[in-house]
Amino acid sequence: MLFLQSAIDKMDKHNGRAAIIQNGSPLFSGGTASGESQIRRWLLQSDLIEAIIALPTDLFYNTGIATYIWVLSKNKRAERKGKIQLIDASGIYHKLRKALGNKKNEIAPEDRSSITRIYADFKESEFCKIYNNEEFIYREYTVMQPLQRSYAITEERIQQMLSKGALSSLYDEGKVSELENSEEELSCKDVKKLEDYQNNKPVFDGIVAALEAAASEEVYLSPAAFLPVLTKVLSSATADNKLIEKIADGLSVMDKNAEIQRDKKGEIIYDKESKDTEIVKYQEDIDTYMAREVLPHIPDAKAFFEEDLSKKKPIIKTGAEIPFTRYFYKYQQPTPSEELEERFTTLEKSINERVAKLFD
Repeated sequence: MLFLQSAIDKMDKHNGRAAIIQNGSPLFSGGTASGESQIRRWLLQSDLIEAIIALPTDLFYNTGIATYIWVLSKNKRAERKGKIQLIDASGIYHKLRKALGNKKNEIAPEDRSSITRIYADFKESEFCKIYNNEEFIYREYTVMQPLQRSYAITEERIQQMLSKGALSSLYDEGKVSELENSEEELSCKDVKKLEDYQNNKPVFDGIVAALEAAASEEVYLSPAAFLPVLTKVLSSATADNKLIEKIADGLSVMDKNAEIQRDKKGEIIYDKESKDTEIVKYQEDIDTYMAREVLPHIPDAKAFFEEDLSKKKPIIKTGAEIPFTRYFYKYQQPTPSEELEERFTTLEKSINERVAKLFD
């Protein structure tokens, strides 16, 4: 992407044009907030990309990778403004009579003429697609479900709670082992941490023992019903309410039969463990997208757009990618299983006959 920016920097401010060959990475690499994505977004919003042309593979001596020509312009013709032309020229080439290293194909003069004509015509066809720049800009939404959890003290959930690290602030066996077996001299901070772990070990053991002793199959559908029970179970081990709440969370699992949890204002609390990400085109309304793609499967899901550019470290949730091959994808009907079975049977029969001849 830096090569593209460098080329643009050297272009004439009013009539500059450039073409640069890149591999496929600049089309889609990087997450939403990455530099690559934001450079693509800037290129699109600045209307600097005139066309992207997919070239055939095996064109170069040292590599056979797919390559693309990015055509850049600061002075697009009126009909091209706000648009980007994608040209699939990956099948327009001639085979070399003899390979030269990795170079097996070449773009002959007649091939260049064909590609140039597609570019100049600026008309959609099998090999040419034209889109508005916004087609490739997207927003990243976080989708979560309401917090609905059931609580229980079972052997399985106790192990789940421990593996989630609910008690790691008290005692962490892995870190204790690491500190005790360290070949280097421990810092004062590490010595203090090890002492704290060792001092907390009896409390840790007491909590685990109390939970194991109280194990049952009874399930509670709200924290209000479960916390008094858990507090009583752990009364001999700890009275730390925050720790008890953390343990309760560790003993919970998502359960759509459970009560929907709300905050003090009565607002629904959403379950961060159900967090998922949806990539939505910039020009598409999120409600329309949710109704089509998400709600038929998860009716109570809700989308959140968490972009915040005012922070010291901005949260960026608007990005851009150009998934070129997706726009030229052609579905191919898979071979019917009956035909495949017939082929395999014929092949197996042929192999058996040849093997039999070896022993005749």
